[in-house]
Amino acid sequence: MKSSILSAIFMLATCGLWAQDFAPIGAEWHYTEGFFMSGDKNFLKITSEKDTLYQGKACRKLLKTRIIWCNMRTETEFVYSENNAVFFWQSDLTGFQKLIDFNAEAGDSWAIQMNDMVIATDIDSVLIEVDSTSYIDINNQLLKVLYVTYRGYYDDEIEVQYSSQIVEKIGDMYYLFNFFPELGLACDGNYSEGLRCYEDEELGLYSTGIADSCTYIYHWTDIEEESKETIFIVYPNPTTDVVEINTNSQQNLVLEISDLTGRLISKYDFRSNMELDLSGLPDGIYLVKAIDGHRMEIKKIIKN
Repeated sequence: MKSSILSAIFMLATCGLWAQDFAPIGAEWHYTEGFFMSGDKNFLKITSEKDTLYQGKACRKLLKTRIIWCNMRTETEFVYSENNAVFFWQSDLTGFQKLIDFNAEAGDSWAIQMNDMVIATDIDSVLIEVDSTSYIDINNQLLKVLYVTYRGYYDDEIEVQYSSQIVEKIGDMYYLFNFFPELGLACDGNYSEGLRCYEDEELGLYSTGIADSCTYIYHWTDIEEESKETIFIVYPNPTTDVVEINTNSQQNLVLEISDLTGRLISKYDFRSNMELDLSGLPDGIYLVKAIDGHRMEIKKIIKN
């Protein structure tokens, strides 16, 4: 009897120790990986591998199949969730810090301390401010979306600023550890262009549609040949308000504008050229999808 009670207590304690509601074991994130110099496209992959004790905390161990070289982070990450917030191990400062707070509402913020990392600029802290919130239906689950602005500080001065979206259960739609948005551009290496797919056993597969498949790879072998096959071009990009969209297609095109969560913002029919006014949208990354009957092409627009 005593043995049974002790076993039950041990099982309850173990379940409590490993209880995590973010990054369930087996979860996978696929991001489009861009290369600044070559124009090639590959994919960055993060996998939630297992439960483990790390620095005295019950954590999930995340493995990166590929890494962002200039991110100065290792191929493994350790995270844990508590009270609807996600914490990660910051080896520079030998401590856990808050990565995401899904309890946050408009006007709330949290900070990540850095160790004067020199990547295009000196940053000693990053403040994540929630501009607004909404909800998105993914596979019949209503998930909270945080529309956030990242502000990188050095000696209390803003050095870099960028916007993104953070989705409940999935994380940042640009990159899970989205401390600097254009790291690849800063060191002529690789960088993330946004989430392609997320999948776990409970939520199922979620695809944002920015690539033909989760593991799509493209090698830019002939720029002229590629330019002939493209459906449309967008310029200027980045933009502050208006972009021009031109096409040589002989068919009527369907144009869809969405954010990185896949939320449709607007839809148009057009034949040749048009102006797209983004002045009413917050700064961030948007996807433009053009369909001309049998072909589809997606491009990214950066509004800043």
